[in-house]
Amino acid sequence: VFLLCGAVHARQIPGDESNASGGTPEVSVDAGQVLELPRAPEGRWANFFVEHEPNQELLRKLNADARQHADQAQVEYSENRFQKAYDEALAALRVEPDLPPSLLLLGTTAFRLRRHNDARVAFERFIEVAPSELWRTQGLGHALYSLGDYAAARDHYMLVNGVLAGSYEAHRGLGLSLYRLGEYKAAKAALEKAIELRPNSYEPHACRKSCLSSNR
Repeated sequence: VFLLCGAVHARQIPGDESNASGGTPEVSVDAGQVLELPRAPEGRWANFFVEHEPNQELLRKLNADARQHADQAQVEYSENRFQKAYDEALAALRVEPDLPPSLLLLGTTAFRLRRHNDARVAFERFIEVAPSELWRTQGLGHALYSLGDYAAARDHYMLVNGVLAGSYEAHRGLGLSLYRLGEYKAAKAALEKAIELRPNSYEPHACRKSCLSSNR
């Protein structure tokens, strides 16, 4: 089941390969809305991850309804039923506030649904609850970029690159964010790293070409 297998990795969130030369952000459908999530008592999930794997003892003690919702959310996600996955992950969090895998899956499905503010809230809460798992949150950079907060996206991608060596998504996102900020030399370096990691990926090549064509 989902919880026994660990949380969804943010690498499962798709990049937008169709938008070249700077990666035009998608339009958010939740602009101006702020998702409110219940909070768990401080330290409730402090030991959820042990060496980046779910703590089996905590899983055995998990509320049965929360586990059912969390597992069903993963089933819905795997079948590309993202609204249902979103609803199930949110239901799990209503029963067990701040349950880390459900926060991560909520952020992932929110991004899929272009609910970028919701994705930001879920990923930021996940980092609060499980700071050792920052490497899973490339999706926060994607959400911030899609919201047009390129500086915050840049900063988050840099944090992810600091703890997850060889992340194509983080280098790609960093390059596109830097490009949007006019930091073309740094953008070119980040995009070249993304190309090194995934040579056949179109968007980093196109954005890098845009930098070069302008003698940047």
